[in-house]
Amino acid sequence: EDAAAFLDESGFEFFEEKNGLTCYLRKEVDGRKVEVQFMARQPSPEPEEEEQPNQEVDSNMDMYDENDVCDFSVFIYRNGSEKGVIFDCSTNE
Repeated sequence: EDAAAFLDESGFEFFEEKNGLTCYLRKEVDGRKVEVQFMARQPSPEPEEEEQPNQEVDSNMDMYDENDVCDFSVFIYRNGSEKGVIFDCSTNE
């Protein structure tokens, strides 16, 4: 999905620190400030498809590639207050 279209549809504003690594999505919902904080990174290259006949699937393999994991934090607090909740999250692409 195009980033500009997402920002337009979701109502989030995008901010980044001067170093360009720490990024924020911010918006207000029902009198509360919502902020999503994450670290920018380059996309992983597309994996090359290798044919490996008779390859057994290891049942202990992770269901995702750790290179595709993105950690982020969600902060929700009332306007004018420093009290709120923080969610530390991870997702895979």
